[in-house]
Amino acid sequence: MIVFLNSDLASYVSGELMAVDFDGHIEEIAGIRPTVNDINLTKILEYMKTMAAKQNA
Repeated sequence: MIVFLNSDLASYVSGELMAVDFDGHIEEIAGIRPTVNDINLTKILEYMKTMAAKQNA
């Protein structure tokens, strides 16, 4: 992607969203770095139920 954007073929590129990893995700997959952003959907659902119960009380 970087090579293409630096070429003459990409004379006009608009609205490009480029996610940059900075090697963090690859290190987590390789087991070199512990997973920091572990999203647990069960905990999110519990939190949502708790917040709804507070609003209804």
